[in-house]
Amino acid sequence: MSEQIRLMYVACMLAVCSWVAMVVPGNAQETCGFQQAKFGTDVFEDRFEAFGPELEAVEPGENRGGGLGPPIGTVSPPSLGVTPSIAITDPAPGATLEGGRVQVSGTVTGPVGTGVTVNGVIAYVNDGSFAIPEISVEPGQMTLEAVATTIDELSASASRNVTVTDTSSPVSIGFSQPTGFAPLPVAYLLQVSPAIDIDSFVVDFGDGGSYVGENPNVIPRHTYETPGIYTVEFLVEDAEKIQYSDTRRIIVLDIVEQRETVCAIYAHMRSRLAADDAAGAGQAFHIRHRQRYLDLFDALGSNRPIAATRFGEIANGTFSLSDAELILVNLDGGTIQGYPIRFVLDGGGVWRIEAL
Repeated sequence: MSEQIRLMYVACMLAVCSWVAMVVPGNAQETCGFQQAKFGTDVFEDRFEAFGPELEAVEPGENRGGGLGPPIGTVSPPSLGVTPSIAITDPAPGATLEGGRVQVSGTVTGPVGTGVTVNGVIAYVNDGSFAIPEISVEPGQMTLEAVATTIDELSASASRNVTVTDTSSPVSIGFSQPTGFAPLPVAYLLQVSPAIDIDSFVVDFGDGGSYVGENPNVIPRHTYETPGIYTVEFLVEDAEKIQYSDTRRIIVLDIVEQRETVCAIYAHMRSRLAADDAAGAGQAFHIRHRQRYLDLFDALGSNRPIAATRFGEIANGTFSLSDAELILVNLDGGTIQGYPIRFVLDGGGVWRIEAL
């Protein structure tokens, strides 16, 4: 579907057609998911009819049963006008980092949906902490700058000066997947210089678990059950009792926190429309598509608060580390209908709507 046709379709949904909203966003709470929501795909490209969880498949024209089930939860829009705060906790000021590589972690406070970047690299945020995966950098002096940004573009920054060398450690640890959703199974890739005569080694997984062995090529997978940012340490002892070590971070995200964050971004859009604030509603959209939706909101004029009541509720969808494909549900003549909405991380690490 072309962008022009999509926007005409959205305008019809908001201001012309007779569809009835399931909720009026007069209060601050926004429904976030339904327990039984499922959708067939035979209506047309960008609309889906709901069907019950008991149906294995849906044929065109087949009667739908079941329903949406109770809501999974509710969220509020992000607080506006609140400047975030951010601090780098690792590496330490003036630290020397080996191997031309950098990992950065720290803490951040701010409204829900506050994004973080470090030197332009999007950081992953979990429960007030942030980290970036390991990145390669040029050896030499460098400044690490972490920036926190809110949905309404307020920001704060913190910086550290460090030295990066091209000297490689004789031992190193890598992961099959350094970032993912809990529960996260991880395979470890351990490398030891042939010059080291290994007597034993220990892997401290950072969550209270550990593994002791003699062959770094034989190590079981470890699963991180709980979201968090974990520091993994690889400690090798050679035949002369000399020790070598390497540390890395595993970033384990909470899919519930991510779902509630994108729901809050959607709630921001609806609440700003209800307040007749077109520019504020536009903040919920990615910058590369924002003007198209601002033009639509301008065209709605005084109907913007009414349009806010005609958007549906977020029902379900799928998530990755950087995008989310969800369904908005609405009532069409008593029949539940679904409409796609897509969220992505923007360049500041803030979740925003890419397409609706």
